Amino acid sequence: MTKWTIPSFGAIAVSALAIAAALVVVTGAVAAGTVSLDSPAVGADGTATVTLTAAAPNGSGIGNWAFDINYNPADYGGDPTCQDIAAGGLCAVKPGGADGTIRFTGVTGSPDGLTGSIEVGTIAFTSDLAPGACSDLTITIIAFQDKGGHDFASPTTTNGEVCAPVPTPTPTAGTSRIWGDVDCGGDIAPRDAQAILKNVLVQNALSQTQPCPAVGSQVTVNGVSRIWGDVDCGGDIAPRDAQAILKNVLVQNALSQTQPCPAVGSTVQVVG
Repeated sequence: MTKWTIPSFGAIAVSALAIAAALVVVTGAVAAGTVSLDSPAVGADGTATVTLTAAAPNGSGIGNWAFDINYNPADYGGDPTCQDIAAGGLCAVKPGGADGTIRFTGVTGSPDGLTGSIEVGTIAFTSDLAPGACSDLTITIIAFQDKGGHDFASPTTTNGEVCAPVPTPTPTAGTSRIWGDVDCGGDIAPRDAQAILKNVLVQNALSQTQPCPAVGSQVTVNGVSRIWGDVDCGGDIAPRDAQAILKNVLVQNALSQTQPCPAVGSTVQVVG
């Protein structure tokens, strides 16, 4: 990948003028072409590579081009680098300043010009963006002509942007618990059913082995919000939850649950 300095940028600008002067000026214009940038997300290494693409209308070929890509230097760590891809192309970066510019110029040696959609070049940025922030990239067309020197009429431009993704939060480590061990005593026993019934009857709460979520409190179980003591996952605490615990203690067929729901006696990760 080649990074160009200020002299190269100026030399390319002069070269672009020379190309334009050498072209035979033809009155009129041909149908519109397109010039577009993609919008990549910043990768894990803090960089993003943007691709500049141009296309001539059907039946035409691109003869020469000069495009400026404008960016905000304050959003990036240092000057970007550019790489020309299209045959006959050059690129240069204008470093520093409040307004950043990368210029892509070129003239093809192909008799028919460059046909179809072509990748003109790429720009590699090192991001200083905050998570979730985006930075606009805009296209300015200096010259865009077919092989005969005709301007493409009112080309369509699609600007791009570089965006820094929002990091995925690191899950909070939970405490290993037994689903149905409401008093956190380390096993499922009739006392857990009693703790639930006291909550249903609005009586003084049964003591628990601390730390332990209070019966009726909101907790996260295996990443899902639950009510501590709502053993059947029905959405509230009811005598049925005490019944589910007693069936487990008596080794009877498990009571049905509102799925998905941890099985009574299974080990779960609890936060809260």
